[in-house]
Amino acid sequence: MTIKSITGEGGATVCVTVCGDGNGEKERFFISKKLWQSGVYSAGDSVTEETYDRLKTTSERTSALREASRAIGYGEKSVRELERKLRGKNLPEDAVKWAIAVLRKNGYIDEDSACARIAESAVSSKHYGRRRVLDYLLSHGYDRQSAESAVNAIPEESCRAALMYNIEHKFPAIAEFDIQDRQKAVASLVRLGFTPSEIMDAVKERTRLS
Repeated sequence: MTIKSITGEGGATVCVTVCGDGNGEKERFFISKKLWQSGVYSAGDSVTEETYDRLKTTSERTSALREASRAIGYGEKSVRELERKLRGKNLPEDAVKWAIAVLRKNGYIDEDSACARIAESAVSSKHYGRRRVLDYLLSHGYDRQSAESAVNAIPEESCRAALMYNIEHKFPAIAEFDIQDRQKAVASLVRLGFTPSEIMDAVKERTRLS
């Protein structure tokens, strides 16, 4: 095997085209400029098994890092969720692990901070209770310890405000409901992550204020 050409050295990605001896088959390796070893390879060089493996590994790492960066660019991702997404791209496990390690090292992945941001947003914009927030974080692959810490850090007044919002916008007359309708309303609020005791306290407060 021989390196037929090297293109793109002035850009963000270098393309190395390797040609098989005698059969004319070509294989291209796309390598990030940051991972490219300038001056190590030249067109016309013979490709040993070691060189081939190095080019392939570096190309796979480039693809994994590119896909991982693209994924987190669309929103917060847990490590587990990101791993699943990258594996779905048929990327090798070692390349996936390497890309995630690079992103973590450079501060692009921080599960503790991500959990805190998601928890705050879920309460303030989606008006979820703590239990629903915890389930959401766990379902997206976040570590239980990080998820529980984030949920426990949600201010009590924020949770109460979220609950009152749901009552006022979905069940404004809950205090006047008959037993069956009130049970349905409570069940609906429980599904949003609030405990029965939180709900009853909020109903009493709303009744007192009205």
